[in-house]
Amino acid sequence: MRTKLPESDGFAERNGNRIHYEVYGRGPQTMVFLPPWSIVHSRVYKAQIPYFSERLRCIAYDALGNGLSDRPDDAAAYSLDNCLADALAVMDATEAGEAILVGLSFGGLIACCLAAYHPERAKAAILAGVAGAVGPTHRHMTAKHFLAQHEAFEG
Repeated sequence: MRTKLPESDGFAERNGNRIHYEVYGRGPQTMVFLPPWSIVHSRVYKAQIPYFSERLRCIAYDALGNGLSDRPDDAAAYSLDNCLADALAVMDATEAGEAILVGLSFGGLIACCLAAYHPERAKAAILAGVAGAVGPTHRHMTAKHFLAQHEAFEG
């Protein structure tokens, strides 16, 4: 498959910021490709969208800080809560309704939060490269471990 150009594009607006999205295909079910991080634009999915857009309506968007979306200076705009709200704003602007969510890396976390807190918007979630822990936290997964100063990095 070759990369594909969108059939339409536009902007969702939230908190005074514009979030650029693109729509591919016209299928009866919608699939939303969530951005893996604010440093990666929506073309990261260029190899997957041509295939899925032959059968589904596919939406991809640039997270704030990348692509054609705005770049707010306030670091709070990039918090998980705001990323989740941005995803919902794009889904509302594109009339996605209940969608299949595709999340790679941080996008997988957004998909999980969206499915957990807005189950009426998530038909399914496809996750890849997502780190998560269920149950007791392991010592090596804590912020204290990652921020600790070490004299040596062995063991």
